[in-house]
Amino acid sequence: MNIPEIPPIEQPPSSNCQVKRIIFCRHAETAPNASFQLQGSGINEYLNNKGVGQAEALARRLSTQEDIGVIITSNLRRAVQTSEIIAAAYPKSFNIIQEPELREISWGVWEGMVCPDLDSLIEKWQSGDFTACAPGGETPLEVRERVLPIIYSLLKRPEKTILVVVHGRLLRILLSSILYGNLYHMQSFNHRNTCVNIVDVYYEPTESKTSPTVLSKMSSLKNYEPKQNQLYPLVKSISGGGIIISPIPVNSDKRNTSYKDSCESSLRIKSTATKNYSSETKTCTEYETPILDIDLSGQNYKVKFMPVILDSIEHLTADLY
Repeated sequence: MNIPEIPPIEQPPSSNCQVKRIIFCRHAETAPNASFQLQGSGINEYLNNKGVGQAEALARRLSTQEDIGVIITSNLRRAVQTSEIIAAAYPKSFNIIQEPELREISWGVWEGMVCPDLDSLIEKWQSGDFTACAPGGETPLEVRERVLPIIYSLLKRPEKTILVVVHGRLLRILLSSILYGNLYHMQSFNHRNTCVNIVDVYYEPTESKTSPTVLSKMSSLKNYEPKQNQLYPLVKSISGGGIIISPIPVNSDKRNTSYKDSCESSLRIKSTATKNYSSETKTCTEYETPILDIDLSGQNYKVKFMPVILDSIEHLTADLY
């Protein structure tokens, strides 16, 4: 099985700037996944047989292409078991660190249900009501508040490449937050089991939030010709950057939108050379990932998350999908 090579890390634009690669993966399949049950932090299942096969396929992909220094995982069993399978196949040993704050969103009383009210909740989120939640569950804002500090703290770790194994809804919240700076784009991500999302993080210490930064010279918009009929877009470039194409306008967090996920959508790829959109895209806006101001141990940093690969499950065969 030929799996596309992962592009190398693009070197920072100055010696004062650092870069770290973070690989975000979703855990492999469980029985509740297979039966379309809502599986949040209140369900703590192990992987099913198919899920074990998926995790093994993911492990083979990562063991040959990436220099992983540590795994940071949710403390829920499905994520921990996926992490352990990856670690067992890796050519060198490293630590697996369980982080409770990376657990999946709580679906409250909906946990374990095939819930018809989920569509109406997602519509509220898409209209900008991020305080909405399942009865007794968490809101996207609450999840973001506990997750982002953990992700930002990874920049202080010594490892050059870090694998983070987490959950579907959490991935949507996380990727929308770091790549768009808001929560309107949660439904832009497919987050299938064992999907691979690779993000290179560039960060530069600055004196204040108003200080200039070399990160302004870096662009996440790269020329890339998508494969014909590619259902699960692979976002990459030879320099390690990526392409962000928004399925909905990104002018302001205050806008309303009727955009609804079709379960076939993902971040769409557009070549900046040809100016052609993916055939599945209806409304697209070219979008540059934001430069964020983040406090790390009392030091202000300018930080830019650069996508390399998003929503890739190219390691899975048809029987494992």
